[in-house]
Amino acid sequence: AAAVTGETVEAVTVPGEVRRLLLKVMQALVHACRLAGANWELSDRFLVKALKLVRAHALSEGRKECQAADLYALRFLTAFRVPWAVHQRVMEIIRSVLESAEPKEARGDWATTPVEGLEETAMPRPWEDGVQSEQIEGKDAGGESVDATEGEGGDSGGSG
Repeated sequence: AAAVTGETVEAVTVPGEVRRLLLKVMQALVHACRLAGANWELSDRFLVKALKLVRAHALSEGRKECQAADLYALRFLTAFRVPWAVHQRVMEIIRSVLESAEPKEARGDWATTPVEGLEETAMPRPWEDGVQSEQIEGKDAGGESVDATEGEGGDSGGSG
């Protein structure tokens, strides 16, 4: 490990891509816990600790910016917080998330370029959750327009 200078953990930056991957890892952990029969929920406190741990790992490596590989340090945070069966698989879960992460270029610059005056937030992104762009634009998967005023029963006109 690299020598730690007088820098603090707060001085280490976490790029948006690493934050996005951290949230994906957290989602995968919640899913794995539910599959294991545990009702483990993600808390704000856990996320704050996870972010500090990732920053601390980068700092211990002598870096001032986190990298995706720093997420492997999360294994130190899960030992007594998730079911043992999930903790034993945590490295595999993290690796799976990192390997399935698409490159930034595949999403386009608009997805990663911060908007001036807005801080980064952990808002869900529809393209990561399997929602088709056609559905977002008011079209179904077949390209047909979707009328938001239609009733659930299908045909909204007539008294038939």
